[in-house]
Amino acid sequence: MNYLIHKNPVAISAHGTEHFGTGLEDVAYVAAHFDNGFIAHFHCNWLSPVKIRRTLISGDRKMLVWDDLSSDEKIKIYDKGIDVPPYYDTFADFQFSYRYGDIHSPRIEDYEPLKKECDHFLACIEKGACPLSDGYSGLRVVSILEAASKSLKLSGKSVQIQGLKLISKKSKNNGNGYLMASSWR
Repeated sequence: MNYLIHKNPVAISAHGTEHFGTGLEDVAYVAAHFDNGFIAHFHCNWLSPVKIRRTLISGDRKMLVWDDLSSDEKIKIYDKGIDVPPYYDTFADFQFSYRYGDIHSPRIEDYEPLKKECDHFLACIEKGACPLSDGYSGLRVVSILEAASKSLKLSGKSVQIQGLKLISKKSKNNGNGYLMASSWR
């Protein structure tokens, strides 16, 4: 999520439960809240009898489904969106604002993710570049997980992400234009 949207959540709320008396939640629903109103939801379930690795991204012009377990159509791009009318009297009027179009499924190269990550890391060492999953990336993930753990203990109360303030700067090391720096408060 952080890689896709280049923003960091400002608060996390999480609900979950543990079913076997271990003290660790085996099912959780996590919401990441951003300062621009964007929200991301995660459903984690260690008890599920089926493995699901699916990401849904909804936009105003297109929508995307990434299914990591699909062997032939990992990504589907839906030309589907919402055109909100300037004025409507009823829900039926509003409902007609949905726009439906074609579905496109581009071919995605099949590869072993861990091998690709290791190859990227070695290439960064050789070129002196900053890897996509650097220490700051890990720090952001740990901050989000800490806030989720606190929220679980507070029965889902929203928890502000404390302790980490990220600043985006131009980077000479990697081509994506982001170098993350942190400052603790």
